[in-house]
Amino acid sequence: MEKTVTTVLGPVAPDQLGIIDAHSHLWISNQELELSGAPVLDQEDLIIEDLREYRNSGGGSQVDCQPGGAGRDGNKLALVSKATDVHVIACTGFHLKRYYPAQENIWSMSADQAAEYFLGEVKQGLEETRHLEPVYPGFIKIAVEEALEKSPKHLMEAAAAASKKTGLLIEMHTDKGSGVVEFVEYFGKQ
Repeated sequence: MEKTVTTVLGPVAPDQLGIIDAHSHLWISNQELELSGAPVLDQEDLIIEDLREYRNSGGGSQVDCQPGGAGRDGNKLALVSKATDVHVIACTGFHLKRYYPAQENIWSMSADQAAEYFLGEVKQGLEETRHLEPVYPGFIKIAVEEALEKSPKHLMEAAAAASKKTGLLIEMHTDKGSGVVEFVEYFGKQ
């Protein structure tokens, strides 16, 4: 069976992806966060214009690292992918807590509940896309603090469990590269 990469528009053979921007945030809806200056990227026309320029400069794919609950909109990711012919690879997973509204429940989930949430997105599509045309994630994104003891281990365990069950890779956002060896060793034991 030939390997494929899951994009927001369906599976694509790796040799069809072209040049890949491996860490992007294409769309971030306004979350009305307490965090001052939280990023919002929701100007559809400008995003499409930027992606067309990227495509015209030789780019082929974008890896979108904005997870559910933190402003991700899989429907918009599919729309901009269709409009620009740029492959977009969406994620399930989690970002840093400061990028979520206070009522976001991922932080109160157990490791098993979070793993089921991630697996649900892999099997049924990104939560916000299920009522239209489901969009599926191609990887699991996690974001950690500067040290393991300050990071959400239950969510890290959930991501590892979901990765083992699905074969999806984990992309990890670190705080300026802090503690990378410690995190790699931790995941090696999961």
